[in-house]
Amino acid sequence: MTDQSATDAQIDKNYRQDAARRPNKGKDAGEGTACSKKPASIWFFIFHILIYSNCSNYRFKRKIMIKIGELSAKTGVKIETIRYFETIGLMPEAQRKSSGHRVYDEAQLRRLIFISRCRVLGFSQADIRSLLGIDDHSPSCDEVLAITSHHRKTIKSKIADLRKLERQLETISSACLTNDTLDCPIIESLSQIH
Repeated sequence: MTDQSATDAQIDKNYRQDAARRPNKGKDAGEGTACSKKPASIWFFIFHILIYSNCSNYRFKRKIMIKIGELSAKTGVKIETIRYFETIGLMPEAQRKSSGHRVYDEAQLRRLIFISRCRVLGFSQADIRSLLGIDDHSPSCDEVLAITSHHRKTIKSKIADLRKLERQLETISSACLTNDTLDCPIIESLSQIH
């Protein structure tokens, strides 16, 4: 930023020197008309925007390119996992800089966030591929709903199984609370042949 401030100061100084060399067209020697000042300030503003537009993304959208480490930090996905996703085709192959480093754009960042959230929600790799439309085509809203509904039913079934398991463990554990013998009822119960 100090280089930019120094450059700005130099431009301002050059602008004032150029203005001082020009003959004044105003009534007095010390003042110019508003019309004579306006075009120069507009051109200065345009020049300033063109030179420093890379410092702001407000008007001029730049294509972001981030390294794999930054991508990992932004998404919480490990670098090895990102490479694995590229290998199995969930992520498109990264572009490479001349140095050989992988770089990713915003679309790839969004895609990795999507994959990561799907995995947190328990979607299978096949489901994620279908949702991304990797193997055939981009899914319609109805197809996405069907995949999601199927996954929801699977989760409900797993929850029912876990509740059943919890009840069994509770029953086994309750036998241990009233037992002072050396033989543990939990071990006995788990080793019974059904």
